[in-house]
Amino acid sequence: MVYSILRKYGIRGGSLDQHFLVNEPILDSIAEAADLQIDDIVLEIGGGIGNLTERLVSRAGRVIVIERDPRLVAVLQDRFHEVSNIDIIEGDAMKVELPAFNKVVANLPYSISSPITFRLLNHGFEKGILMYQYEFARRMVEVPGSKNYGRLSVDTQYFADVRLLRKFLPLLSLLLQKSGPQ
Repeated sequence: MVYSILRKYGIRGGSLDQHFLVNEPILDSIAEAADLQIDDIVLEIGGGIGNLTERLVSRAGRVIVIERDPRLVAVLQDRFHEVSNIDIIEGDAMKVELPAFNKVVANLPYSISSPITFRLLNHGFEKGILMYQYEFARRMVEVPGSKNYGRLSVDTQYFADVRLLRKFLPLLSLLLQKSGPQ
């Protein structure tokens, strides 16, 4: 089904750092890791063609998708026009005002991994299941004294209980449980 959506809309990725998850078991495992309930409000950054979104709207009370690419916003609006528990925001997740949410689940654009992580850490939420490049995610869990321990490690570990969940080459799913100041 995923490939038929890509073909239907003529989507092949693009210049906005797009990488689409198409592996159904991986998509399912990300949604399952979020442990979504009917009272959850989920923020998804970079909804793409809606592969992960589809799983989120079937499990959560409300899903708010922020998508920067107007082509993909049109795909999301078309795919989910009959779904009542979704809000699609066209805009840059680094610039738009973030709505209230208690969980964030996203296959993040690589180019904004660091700034969006710092932005999210300063926003109140309970749980985050975020996909990062493996090397970036490893830096988040580094320990003091290690070669790659730095601002990213310090801030992430101060604001959240962070752990690596699962490695999907070349991505890594990361769990952020909020723990520190909000």
